[in-house]
Amino acid sequence: MAFGLSFDELNRLYEADHRDSLRSMPFDRFFGEMDLSQEQKDKRKRTAREIQQFMLLAIMSMYNMMEEGGYDFSDASRIITQRYNDLLDELGLSLTAFFAASHVESTAAEIVSATLNHPDDPYFFSTDRARLIAENEANSIWNDAEYQDAVLTGKRYKTWHAIMDNRTRETHREVNGTTIPIDQYFVVGNSLMFFPRDSSADPEEVVNCRCTATYF
Repeated sequence: MAFGLSFDELNRLYEADHRDSLRSMPFDRFFGEMDLSQEQKDKRKRTAREIQQFMLLAIMSMYNMMEEGGYDFSDASRIITQRYNDLLDELGLSLTAFFAASHVESTAAEIVSATLNHPDDPYFFSTDRARLIAENEANSIWNDAEYQDAVLTGKRYKTWHAIMDNRTRETHREVNGTTIPIDQYFVVGNSLMFFPRDSSADPEEVVNCRCTATYF
């Protein structure tokens, strides 16, 4: 880790060194490629910007603590948990049985643990990482909310839509275009999923998923 640099200096160096290998995408591209209405895309982008902001704050806090030789990341975990819950309240959303009630706490714990376990990897202290987390979490929030709304408004069927490019995993390509009753599971690899990014599924079918669903 390049300690001795400010957080902003570290990120400028990281972005310059990894310009062609960033793990995240600009929000306009990430959500813009999805089979969604403009309103749905805009909701995800606004939510992702909010998440990126508090993720950066938490990651910066962890960087500063490591630079000073301290490893008590409880403040970072608290920041993530509190701001995440505040955001859900602001959006008028609540965690559901599918978007498990423990999701916020486990997400915060995983982010903190991964950072602690990679003190020498600049990626874990980068805007790239905060942006990737934000993209994933915003998509999880709204995929869950849209499924719940479809159930409550009496929709009967759902169709899975995958982005058919070289970034999409084969198991998601296989389910692309599949239409089933709304109360049944999509079979995705070894997982059963009510909708894309269903948090109850295996992480390998959830992380970085850009798939969407339509309901009718």
